[in-house]
Amino acid sequence: MSVAQRPLVLFVDDEASILSVFKRLFRKEPWQVMTAANGAQGLAILREHPVQVIVSDQRMPEMDGVTFLKKAREVKPEAIRIMLTGYTDVDALRNAVNAGYLYKIILKPWNDDNLLLEIRQALEQYRLVEANRLLSAAVQAQNERLLDLNARLESLAACRADEIVLKNRALELSQVILSELPFPLVGVGMDGIIAMTNRAFDRLFNAPAVFKVGNRIGDEWMACIREALTSLTAGEGSNAVHCHEMAGVLHRFRCFPLSGAYEGQGVVMIFEK
Repeated sequence: MSVAQRPLVLFVDDEASILSVFKRLFRKEPWQVMTAANGAQGLAILREHPVQVIVSDQRMPEMDGVTFLKKAREVKPEAIRIMLTGYTDVDALRNAVNAGYLYKIILKPWNDDNLLLEIRQALEQYRLVEANRLLSAAVQAQNERLLDLNARLESLAACRADEIVLKNRALELSQVILSELPFPLVGVGMDGIIAMTNRAFDRLFNAPAVFKVGNRIGDEWMACIREALTSLTAGEGSNAVHCHEMAGVLHRFRCFPLSGAYEGQGVVMIFEK
């Protein structure tokens, strides 16, 4: 992982010796450490760098930790904020937590292992929140696109009496929707013939010949599909995640059998990126 890709943790403390301890303590961790000697420096770093976790001391001159983290939330609202304090200013800290300025309070002197664990958990929390935000944005954009496509369909229905033309257009739009969905998916008949893939799927597998539309998907994949269908019959539900290793890469997917007029004739597999 390059430096640019590594998670970034910012430590803010007016004591240079403590900042040196942080640098030494976390030098072997898979994240990048930045330090600031006061709140103003910390805010400047936040404006310039994609900080994911902020660890700040409470008692600092000019700007205390609560004030700094309040301003930090305005600059980088998605960052996870942790307070280090050796004091018991209970009301100020409680108010900061209730107002959403703080994710966690850690008392001085801290335990190195505990602090390491808290930062790891904070980074994981950031990853989960960010992943959820991106997914929500993708779903929202897709919903807006679906509404737009639906409006076009309604316009076509109002303007054209030719049912065949309308159905062909609807099929085309459906194919566009499936192709542009942000989730890798493939449609497979129970005879093993690949009926369709979308762009996200082709990018995930780099469009190998084995997944070309019209080809058979292969015995190992068909065994995975049958196993997934068996688990659905056993009551695991469509949200059950199944795994299959291919060329040393473990692929995770969910399996949805076709219904209606095509019940029993095939499945749609949605993969995790």
